Amino acid sequence: MIHNVNPKARDRIEIDLNYGTTPTLYFDGGYEILAGASSNLTHYQTKIEKSGERAVAALDLITRVNWLGNAQIEINVALGNEVPANGAPLSPGSVSGVALARPGISYDFGTSAVDPDADALHYQFEWETDAGSIDTSVWLGPYLAGDPASQTLSWATEGDHDIRSRARDIWGEISDWSTPKTVTVAVGCCTGSSVGNVDGSVDNLVTMGDLSVLIDHLFISLSPILCVDEGNVDMSTDGLVTMGDLTILIDHLFISLTPLPACP
Repeated sequence: MIHNVNPKARDRIEIDLNYGTTPTLYFDGGYEILAGASSNLTHYQTKIEKSGERAVAALDLITRVNWLGNAQIEINVALGNEVPANGAPLSPGSVSGVALARPGISYDFGTSAVDPDADALHYQFEWETDAGSIDTSVWLGPYLAGDPASQTLSWATEGDHDIRSRARDIWGEISDWSTPKTVTVAVGCCTGSSVGNVDGSVDNLVTMGDLSVLIDHLFISLSPILCVDEGNVDMSTDGLVTMGDLTILIDHLFISLTPLPACP
């Protein structure tokens, strides 16, 4: 290494290898070192033979070149030392979003996944249409690994519709599809045996989650609830969700445990 001419070579010798003798020979990237000149060829031969006996790791190398335009390119390199250079992203969890929907209303559904190499990810959604066929989105992204992606969907007719998603990393490796999420589209939207499933949970159970949604609707965010039929717990004829509904839900969960009215 011409350490007196090339600053990178000088740093490699003085900082990384901590040698200052000239000349110094480095065999196999510094695996064997011979400091100073020698007229004995055996010294050189021994270093070469030891380096040649060194085990060489099985390396997996992949590269990706992306044309950015305007005379610019992006180059990605991944290297695996006795392991694959890249692993496929893990399957996303079940798509997030409402479980009960009304016809003609648009809803956002979300997904996210973890990549073992922390690569940026693209996401794709697949869902059942009104006609019963399968529709698929374009690849959305890229997103940082773990960041959510979303898809807006709506249905015009009543029925059950499955939604699922999958992820793809920058190397083209694709995850398995997520477990399907079933969305029930209904005019009345009350699908359980009784009212009170305000959070639209798939199991149709009435729990603290429903109470939290009702409190948020009445006092905090004032956001509309998914299904007014489910929130009208006192079955008032005006169909409004009020403090009376909250009182009955609290009584059902903590006090009398009286069963709730049947869905209208």
